[in-house]
Amino acid sequence: MKELLEKLKKLFPSAKLDLMVGGVSFEYEGMKTFVSSEKQIAILQRIFNNYEELKRNGF
Repeated sequence: MKELLEKLKKLFPSAKLDLMVGGVSFEYEGMKTFVSSEKQIAILQRIFNNYEELKRNGF
């Protein structure tokens, strides 16, 4: 789980992260979730890439 924490720190430096049993508690831009796999990290990356693009386009 420590590997997940380190990867999330690199991808989302301003996120609030807490290492927990079974995964990482993740809070970023008002969204809270629990991450327990690399697949979930990939999904979060897509979500926030789309979110950033929408913000740039004025939504």
